[in-house]
Amino acid sequence: MTLATLLAWNRRLVARKYDGSKQRGLGRPPTKGHIRQLVIRMATENRDWGYRRIQGALANLVHALARGTIANILKEQGLELAPERERKTTWKEFLSRYRDLMVAADFFTIVAWTRQGLTRFMKLFFIDV
Repeated sequence: MTLATLLAWNRRLVARKYDGSKQRGLGRPPTKGHIRQLVIRMATENRDWGYRRIQGALANLVHALARGTIANILKEQGLELAPERERKTTWKEFLSRYRDLMVAADFFTIVAWTRQGLTRFMKLFFIDV
């Protein structure tokens, strides 16, 4: 038995002891399906939101996701960057998005006879659409 043989056995023993290949996975775990759907929904319903805005909204919902992960999810779905999505907003989407906030306003005057004589009444009113 030579010194080279003993050193080779020692190297193999140390390598086997500290081999972490069985514990190693295939990389970063994939993003959960419901979070992916949430990212896609936020991007399609809010065309002017960029990666950072979506990241902030997810953080408010206690989901930590990196900007790059959001970008990759949107690229996989074929969704463009926020400026490109923003240009494609249709009237139907705009009206449905802001339906709850829309108010119609009108202003007019009425001239009527009262006890004080001819009086002008000014009317301003709002209608919740």
